[in-house]
Amino acid sequence: MARHSILTQIARSATAMVVLFAVIWTAGAVVWLYSNSVFGLDRHADLEVRELAAALAPLVWNLDDQSIQALVNTKAEDPELVSIDVQESSGGKRWTNGRPTGPETTKRVAPILVDGRAIGTISLGLSLEPRLAEMVNQIAVLIASQFLLLGIVLLSLTFSWRRVVSRLQAMVHSVDRFTRDQHDSRMPVVGDDELSRLALGFNAMAARIQKNTLTMEREIAERTEKLMEAEKLALVGSLVAGVAHEINTPVGNSITITSWLAARAKEIEESLRNGEVTPEDLRSFLADTESSLGIVQSGLGRTSELIQGFKVIGASQVVDERRLLWMSPFLNEVVSSLAPTLKPYPHRVSVDCPVDFVVENHAGALFQIVTNLVLNAHLHAFPPDGAGNIVVQSEVAPDDREAFLLSVRDDGTGMDPGIQEKIFEPFFTTSRTRGGTGLGLSIVASLVNTLGGTIEVHSRLGQGSVFDLRLPLVAPDQPSAH
Repeated sequence: MARHSILTQIARSATAMVVLFAVIWTAGAVVWLYSNSVFGLDRHADLEVRELAAALAPLVWNLDDQSIQALVNTKAEDPELVSIDVQESSGGKRWTNGRPTGPETTKRVAPILVDGRAIGTISLGLSLEPRLAEMVNQIAVLIASQFLLLGIVLLSLTFSWRRVVSRLQAMVHSVDRFTRDQHDSRMPVVGDDELSRLALGFNAMAARIQKNTLTMEREIAERTEKLMEAEKLALVGSLVAGVAHEINTPVGNSITITSWLAARAKEIEESLRNGEVTPEDLRSFLADTESSLGIVQSGLGRTSELIQGFKVIGASQVVDERRLLWMSPFLNEVVSSLAPTLKPYPHRVSVDCPVDFVVENHAGALFQIVTNLVLNAHLHAFPPDGAGNIVVQSEVAPDDREAFLLSVRDDGTGMDPGIQEKIFEPFFTTSRTRGGTGLGLSIVASLVNTLGGTIEVHSRLGQGSVFDLRLPLVAPDQPSAH
């Protein structure tokens, strides 16, 4: 039982109340016995003095010394009568029991009357000590009986209390387990008393909470999965928009130049028809054509590179089968696909990977992982007006030839330990006002787990951050839906 539990407090209070009642009852009994002894002695004294005065009246009238002394000696045998003094008024004769046998507590004096005329006096001295001695014995018996009764009561309370306490402790244990997310915890039901009804009510409530919790967890998992899929599609959509923008410029320039060349060709054709073409006109037209075609070729080449890279990425997203990946060109293709998104910002993204490094893995999952980590660094690592460096690095693990390392590091502001503990939790973000959804790194952690790898983050404030991934060189042959 806990030191300061309510059960301990109730037990102490009940014991204290029983003991206090016993003390008060005993004290009251002592007061009553003492008062009864004092008042009883006074009543006894009054009665004795009246009876002796009446008994002595004829004896004193006749001056019967022998009878008077015998009566005095007989009464002196009463332990409460410590002194008896009888005195005759006319002759001054006196009869006593000798010296007092003890201290006097009370004294009574009464006249000895014959026909209404006093012929003497009687004086009695009484002591309370015999009654006090008897009262002490009574108090001892009373205290002993109180202790016996108290022991019986406490023993009965202890037996009953232990039964109640054991049930309450089991109920408290069930509540503690339930609050620690052990939602299958139930209270034991014994009998049909108040505690049993309380246990039944708790069990019914716990069953409802468990059912609602399972339903909510299932709904949250489904919605989180949908949000993650939406986040992935949004990323692909963002890349599509960026690639479309990048393609628009060279294609637009090519269309403009070809239109201009078509107009120039018509001019030359018209001049030839009229016989007005000079060698100088032909040389100028050929020079313009060569220059324009060079611009068109360069623009279309850039467009072809963007389309090829996006085709590879798009194919990886649709069917993410395990295949051989040359990591250096693959990572460069991923970074190139992010160029339109990162173009307005001064950050520099570079790739550090051996050119002959090959893995057998799922390109779509790796593309999503690298993209999310680079965009996470772009969004969170640097202040709005700052510039920085992001490095994507990959190599064979030096301590395990069947695994490879993939890291994304930045030289930004870094993170405190509190943020690092929560960074892979769904919907946790420090830049919600700047468009962060809190799903990017959660998606990364999920994909890394799907590929059979691990991910760790290392960061210090002011010293940047690094995300270290350890993945198998040959990934599990299980395509992921992205």
